Amino acid sequence: MHLINSHLFKSLVVGVSLALITGTLSGCANNPPASNATAGAQTNTAANDSNSYNEYETTNEAVNFLGGSAETIAKLMDKAFADYGRPNAYIEGEEAGGAIVLGVRYGKGELVTKSGQRTLVYWQGPSVGWDFGGDAGKVFILVYNLPQTD
Repeated sequence: MHLINSHLFKSLVVGVSLALITGTLSGCANNPPASNATAGAQTNTAANDSNSYNEYETTNEAVNFLGGSAETIAKLMDKAFADYGRPNAYIEGEEAGGAIVLGVRYGKGELVTKSGQRTLVYWQGPSVGWDFGGDAGKVFILVYNLPQTD
């Protein structure tokens, strides 16, 4: 009995450690240093405005697609534009995932470029962390520095 409890304890410690490491790394990946974020926004803003979306356009598209609060979406867009500049495409799609400590995510959407070109895209990937369950929902993803797709 003691051996089982010891094994269970070790498994819990490893699981919690992985969750903490994953949380820390995802925090680092999602929060670039201010100087890099500002530089990216300046570089992207300098891009040809006719090939990129402005904040008003992306906010309207997101509100129409997601059906959420315009004020909340506008605040998110304001932050994204301040940190990263103008996107030259976006993806309207759906994503689903499930996990029991290790999990997967699958998504399908439509990539829309400023020129009006629409392309069906798919994505998938693993998720690691102390998690159990599943979810599904709509996603609206801003795309930056996409090479010409025409």
